Amino acid sequence: MRFGRVLVAAVVMALIADLAVGQDKPTAPKGVFVGPEWVRRPTSDDLISAFPADAKASEGRTTLSCMVSVQGLLRDCKVATESPAGQGFGAAALAIVPQFLFRPATQDGRPLEVNLNLPFIFRCDVSCRSVAQGGRKLLNGLTWTSAPTQTEMVAVYPPKAKEKHILGVASIQCEMTATGGLKNCDTMSEEPRGQGFGKAAISLAKYFNKPTNVAPDLKLDGAFTRLTFTFGEQMYDGAPYVAKPKYAAAPTLGDLMNAYRAAAPKPDDIVSGEAMVKCRIVEEGALTDCTLIKETPAGQGIGAAVLAVAPKFKLQTWTDDGLPVIGTSVRLPIKFDIKDPPKVEPAKATNAP
Repeated sequence: MRFGRVLVAAVVMALIADLAVGQDKPTAPKGVFVGPEWVRRPTSDDLISAFPADAKASEGRTTLSCMVSVQGLLRDCKVATESPAGQGFGAAALAIVPQFLFRPATQDGRPLEVNLNLPFIFRCDVSCRSVAQGGRKLLNGLTWTSAPTQTEMVAVYPPKAKEKHILGVASIQCEMTATGGLKNCDTMSEEPRGQGFGKAAISLAKYFNKPTNVAPDLKLDGAFTRLTFTFGEQMYDGAPYVAKPKYAAAPTLGDLMNAYRAAAPKPDDIVSGEAMVKCRIVEEGALTDCTLIKETPAGQGIGAAVLAVAPKFKLQTWTDDGLPVIGTSVRLPIKFDIKDPPKVEPAKATNAP
C-alpha cells in the first residue's frame, strides 16, 4: 500500500454530558463566591505512612495542583513543584489524595469545581522510617479489572440516608491480597458522619480485583491501597452515565479509517464530520449496545464507522471521583477532521494458493 499525499487527521474524543448536580460549568466566579474548605485534611500519620521508602532526604516538599469537585473530592491532581526532585515526594502526595475531603466551593450557594494548589511537607527521620507503613507499600491510582457496579453500589446505599436524600462521601483503606483483591478494610473518613457511608463503602471492597497498572513481578500481598466512594445524585438516576470517562483502551487511527472506508458510500471521497454514540458499560469496562445519537453530515458513513469501532474502547472501571462505571452508560463523540486523504492503491493479486 502506497500513500500519494500526506494524511492530516485529528480524531477528537470528548464527552458531552451534564455535570454533577446539573449545574453549568462556570467560566469564572461571579456573585457570592466561597472557596473550598477542609473537611478531612492530611495528618502527620498520613504523611509518614506515604513517606517515600527510597528517599535519601529526611524532608521533602511538594505542591499539587488539583480540581476540587462538586462532591468535595480532589481529582486530576498533578505535581506542580517538588523538592528535592526525583525522590518521590510528589508521587507520595498523589498517593494519599483519595482520603482527603473538602466542602466544595460555592457560587451563590451552588457547588462548583475550582482549581486548588495544595502544599505538602514530608518529614521522617531514620527512626520514623523504621515504623512508617510497617514496611508495607502504599499503592494508589490503581486501575481495576473489576470493580463495584452501579447496581451493587445502589444496593448498599444506607437506607435512612437514601430515604432523606442525604448524599455522602467515604474513603477507606484496605490490605491487598496476593491475587489483587482487598481485605481488612477500615474507614478513613466519611462525610457526613454517622450516616453509614463508611460501612457501605467497606461492603463494596470485595468487588475490587486484579489491578492492571502494576508491574507483573510486584508482590501485592502486604501492600495497601485507599479508595474513595461517592454516594450522590447518580444513585437516584435511573439512567446514569459516566460524565468524565478515562479510557483503558481505544481504537487506533487506522482502525477508525478502515471502519470509515468500509462504511462510506464513496470510500475514495473521505469527508470531515462527527458522530456521537451512546453505549452501555459492562464487565471490565467494555462497551456494548451502542446506538447512534447524531452524525454530521448525515449519510456519509461516519455514524456507522463510529459504531463499528466502539467495541474497541474500554473504560477504567472506577472513576477518580469514587463512582461506579460498570452498569452505567457513556456518550462517545468522535470527530473526523481530515485533509488531503491518501489515495489507496488496489491490492495486487498474488500467486498464493
